[in-house]
Amino acid sequence: MTNNQDLFRELDRTTISKVRIGNGEYIPVKGKGTVAIESQTGLKLIYDVLFVPDIDQNLLSVGQLVEKEFKVYFEDRNCIIMDAEGKEMFNIKMKGKSFALNLLEDEHTAILQQDSTTMFWDRRVEHFHHDDVLYMKKNQIAEELPDLEKGLPICATCQYGKQTKLPFPKKISWRATKKLQLVYTDVGGSQKMPSLKWNANNVHQLTAPYNPQQNGVVERKNRTILKMTRCLLHEKDLPKKFWAETANRAVYLLNILPTKALKKQTPFEVWFEFLRARLGVCIYEVKEE
Repeated sequence: MTNNQDLFRELDRTTISKVRIGNGEYIPVKGKGTVAIESQTGLKLIYDVLFVPDIDQNLLSVGQLVEKEFKVYFEDRNCIIMDAEGKEMFNIKMKGKSFALNLLEDEHTAILQQDSTTMFWDRRVEHFHHDDVLYMKKNQIAEELPDLEKGLPICATCQYGKQTKLPFPKKISWRATKKLQLVYTDVGGSQKMPSLKWNANNVHQLTAPYNPQQNGVVERKNRTILKMTRCLLHEKDLPKKFWAETANRAVYLLNILPTKALKKQTPFEVWFEFLRARLGVCIYEVKEE
C-alpha cells in the first residue's frame, strides 16, 4: 500500500474499503491499482496495490510479492528481492528492525548500469558537443576512443546545462483590421464578465517572468505614457501632485502622434475618421487683478 498517488500507472478509485494499522485503528482505502517500480532488471509492475492517503510510509508486503511470483530471501541482514526469472531486483540492508527500500537510490543505480557507451563518454568529456567527439574519433585525434552512436540519447544534464532562450518574433502573425476587433486591457488579473460571453470572446494572456519581450500591448503603452509623464515633470520641475494632469497630456499627445502600426495616420484620425492634430503655439491670457 502507498500514500503517493503519483506512483500508480493505473488507479481504480471505485475500490473503497478500510485497513487496520499497527495501533488498531482503521484508515480508509481510496483505491487500488498498478504501481511501476524501476529496478536493476528493468521496469516491474506490482498489481493490486492499495491507495491509502493516511499512512505515513509506503508498505511492501512480502506475502503479496510471493503471490505475484517474486522471490524474497533474507540473509546476512539483507533482504534480496528477485523477479520470476531469478534476476536480482533489489538488495536491501536492514536498518533497525525493518528493511527500508529507497526507490530513488535503486532507480539511480539501475540507470547507471543501463547506460550505453555513448552516454558514458558523454559524461566523461563533461558533456562536450557530441558531434565534436565523433569528429575526434573519425580523425583519430584521441586514442582508445570507442565507436559511438551518431545520435546522442536524451541527456538530462545536457538539457539542463545547455538550454538557451529562443529568439522572439519581431512581428505578430495577425493584427486587427477593424475598430474594437481586438481590445487589450490590464485589470490586474482574470475577471469574468457573463454579458460579454467570457469563454468565447475573452482570453487571459500570461507572460513568463523576466521576459519583457512578452509584455502585452497595454504594458508597453503604460511604459510609454509613464516615460512621457516623467519627462514632462522633470523638464518643467513640476511637483508630483500634477502627475495625473501630465499623464493625461501624454495620452492626448500619443493619440495625435503617428505610430508604426498606422501608416501616415494618427490614432485620432483612424478612430474619428477625420484629421485633428494641433501642435502649434498656444496663446493664453493672464487677467490682471
